[in-house]
Amino acid sequence: MNPTVNLLLRTALLAGCGLGSALAQQQAPAFALFGRGCPAGSTGAGGPVALHNNGLPALGFPMQIDMTQGPPNGFAVLMLAATRVPPIDLTPWGAAGCFLYLLPDISISLPSSATGTAAVTFTVPNNLGLAGSNVFAQWVAVGLPTLQISTSNAGVATLAPVQPALTTPTISAPPSGPVGTVITIRTRNLGTTNPDDVCARLMDPLTGGMNLLRVTGITFDTNTGEDVIATQLATVATRGGPVQAQIGMMRGGGTSPTANASACLNTPVSAWAWQGAGLPGNNTGTATSFVPTPSVNRVAVTFVYDAGTNSLYADVPIYPFGNGGIYPTGAGITTDAHGDILCGGVPSAHFDHFVETVTVKPACALTNQQLVVEHAPQLQAAFDNAFGPGRLTITAETAGPLARIRIKPTNAGCTLTGGGGSVVLTQ
Repeated sequence: MNPTVNLLLRTALLAGCGLGSALAQQQAPAFALFGRGCPAGSTGAGGPVALHNNGLPALGFPMQIDMTQGPPNGFAVLMLAATRVPPIDLTPWGAAGCFLYLLPDISISLPSSATGTAAVTFTVPNNLGLAGSNVFAQWVAVGLPTLQISTSNAGVATLAPVQPALTTPTISAPPSGPVGTVITIRTRNLGTTNPDDVCARLMDPLTGGMNLLRVTGITFDTNTGEDVIATQLATVATRGGPVQAQIGMMRGGGTSPTANASACLNTPVSAWAWQGAGLPGNNTGTATSFVPTPSVNRVAVTFVYDAGTNSLYADVPIYPFGNGGIYPTGAGITTDAHGDILCGGVPSAHFDHFVETVTVKPACALTNQQLVVEHAPQLQAAFDNAFGPGRLTITAETAGPLARIRIKPTNAGCTLTGGGGSVVLTQ
């Protein structure tokens, strides 16, 4: 089931929002998660019920709010409100560990699928007076026949117009450099000051090789009227690097999630995740002469988009720097994956994910198969902490000589329409 709701007709929800200010009209649409879900008990998938967004709340555009890990063949109620409330513990009502984060102005009920999913699609009103307004959302799920109640995490949609098309950016950088090289980008009409909300890349237009630029800061130059974006080269996809790279940028919603330590891999210094939609004027690119140059102690393998299995995968080799193929103490793995995901007919959303280098702990020595078994849960934790549990599933495949990391949508109703990335191995 995928009902469509027109928020323009829901005046009760928006009555208290008022007119957006000129400043609010200049910001970018955003969606952020907060709170935590509770499991659907014996009727559910075992993990907490989770809310996700597909697309961003841009004025005049469709987006979708999904539920995963709910009770199969039960009921789901999407609650929408103009304000949030302090968490309300539902333990007295027989739902231990479950909380409400809003009191609904609108409730939309529908059956949950056989896999415990549900989705509501709506079009955000094309009304500039709503720019800067927040709409809060949360799922309540009911398992049958026991009438067991569970709740999801919550989300807040910040309504905003699609920003004007970005002007062609200019860059300040050396002609080439390794990971860590600082690249400064200047553009206009960025629509955000949050570094996490910009996805920046270097792409080889001939091979499609992608190299992530990690955005570290955004400032506004009052003298020129430009947004100044500070970035660092974070990954190099190939040993030689592209002969000529093109800078590409996308605006959306990002966060810096946490990833867990494993028995033999430490916690990364930082991780980053981003998602956005292909809105008009949202993306830009310009040709540059910058050439990423990998260090001699770095080898990259690519994530492959596999339409047949609706997934991305990367095959991690035996240790490429000798040592009998065993990853020794201090050996590192960095993961950068990106893809386009389509759910329920909503315009395709893009996700990007970067986990900074984790290294093998002392007293550990790992085969390539042991490495992917250790690292896949770290990726899963970072994805879950960024996008909510149940959105994407990361697995380690180790049959025979295989040492593969695979990423795929959890919801069978979602399709990957493209993607890639790299796994970078270091001494």
